[in-house]
Amino acid sequence: MIVLRYCLGYDTAEIADVIGITGAGVRSTARYARRRLKQALGLDEEERTRDG
Repeated sequence: MIVLRYCLGYDTAEIADVIGITGAGVRSTARYARRRLKQALGLDEEERTRDG
């Protein structure tokens, strides 16, 4: 989903059609995936130190 959205430029409706879930499911899954990716890359810690 991350590749479809951010690398290939698919919109929510296109991703929903490809994967077979609702638009709300696409948005929710993308939000969760971005959070997990930021954690895996250590970017969430970096933001905390800049903000705090």
